[in-house]
Amino acid sequence: MKRKIFQFSFVVFFALLCAWNFSACNEQPKSSGPVDAQAIFIKRCATCHGSEGNLQMSGAKNITVSQLSADEIKNQIIHGKAGMPPFESMLTVQEIDALTAYCMKLSGR
Repeated sequence: MKRKIFQFSFVVFFALLCAWNFSACNEQPKSSGPVDAQAIFIKRCATCHGSEGNLQMSGAKNITVSQLSADEIKNQIIHGKAGMPPFESMLTVQEIDALTAYCMKLSGR
């Protein structure tokens, strides 16, 4: 009986932990001041694109050679593409704009 209670408690704890982690990753960040686009890029993009934009992990494009316009980059950040998730619900408008400008900077423009 004690073993079943322990197992149930563990399952409930694990489920709550997963739910908290999911909501923390998908919550709308609070913006109160200047946006640090590089920090956002490192947190949200570098896993696949690399910190310099040229990693190309999991099919990610090399941002350093991108010829996309700022509007095209912004559209991909908002809506995602292929394996890239949409960030519209995860980033503020100001963060999306700053991230767009940062990606343009990585491509030398």
